[in-house]
Amino acid sequence: MRNNLSFKAIALAAMLLCCLNATAQTNFEGTVEYGVQVEAKDLSPEMQSMMPREFTIYLKDPHTRLEIQTAMSEIIVLGDNEKNSAVTLMSILGNKMAVKTDSAQVNEALEQLGAYEIRYIDEKKEILGYDCRKALIIREASSDTSELWYTKELLPVYVPGNQFLPKGDWFPMQVHSKQNGVNTTITVQSIDQGPLEESLFEIPEGYKMIEQDAVRQALMGL
Repeated sequence: MRNNLSFKAIALAAMLLCCLNATAQTNFEGTVEYGVQVEAKDLSPEMQSMMPREFTIYLKDPHTRLEIQTAMSEIIVLGDNEKNSAVTLMSILGNKMAVKTDSAQVNEALEQLGAYEIRYIDEKKEILGYDCRKALIIREASSDTSELWYTKELLPVYVPGNQFLPKGDWFPMQVHSKQNGVNTTITVQSIDQGPLEESLFEIPEGYKMIEQDAVRQALMGL
């Protein structure tokens, strides 16, 4: 029972974070894969195994698609930049659910993150052959600080599902954040620029649409 509840909590958190940032303007068209590393003293091996190791984003303005997979689930977030909305698709233990997030809900969630300060640091390094610069993202309310490595050799893009990173004139290559004793590092693994099919951004058949308020109840019932 504890394993199932832990998994459901992770799935719910991932869904909420994906909805939060799944809609943002981008000039980049193509596919980007990011690796994910999570470290925490209190994180058991069981919890570690449930954490996603990577995620993929597909970008074709005005659309975004985020895919996160774990050993037991698949989460896809389809974002619409023009409508400032998103649909989160969850496939968990064979159960397929879809949840809509409208413009008002997106804006409310972003407001809850609060104001932030960006500090540009005079440091450089190379990631995947691209020259990168460093910046610090500091949340005013909590003083939580994220470390960003970005490049301007590619068109600007905003990574869906990343609660650590605000919009900016950059292509994020690596983000490191520490919150509540959990260290998370997200690093670009591959970049593939090129045209994408419109069908990637359509809701596939087989998903049951539910209200956001019913998500937790649905997960607890699995």
